Amino acid sequence: MTSDTAVECGHGIRPNCDPCGSRLGRPGNRMGEIGMSSRVILDVTEYGENARTYVFEEPQLCLVGRAPSCHIQISAVGHMQVSRHHCLFEIDPPLVRIRDLHSKNGTYVNGERVEYVADLADPLDAPGTNLKDGDIVLVGNAIVRVTVEAPMPVGHAEEYSWSN
Repeated sequence: MTSDTAVECGHGIRPNCDPCGSRLGRPGNRMGEIGMSSRVILDVTEYGENARTYVFEEPQLCLVGRAPSCHIQISAVGHMQVSRHHCLFEIDPPLVRIRDLHSKNGTYVNGERVEYVADLADPLDAPGTNLKDGDIVLVGNAIVRVTVEAPMPVGHAEEYSWSN
């Protein structure tokens, strides 16, 4: 473990806890990680208007559709291809996955239709589609751009993945 030297007294300073590797004074950061938390950003554009930006730093389910109860509500005007409850983003930064909620016209990721299993009682039992930084999701004519910001461990190029 490396240590820095205090400017005033010259004593060594260790930036991380020896037993667990956590950065001192910054909960959740492990040794070798950049000092930032993971987050998922969804930029929603309808009809070329300025994007509405939704930032997620904590695990959350995000419902998308025309219904007023949706977290991301797509305007009904010109979006009759969008179901009341169209799709669901499952967000656990830096991970994000999308599930189609048996929408009539489908949900598309980078031009590919998201699979829907019609005989499931609970939409969360569907496999869903894992998303990554830069993916484009189409919900009717609305465009959702996915940005994933995550600290990457130094010296490791592994991608984050869902455990199941």
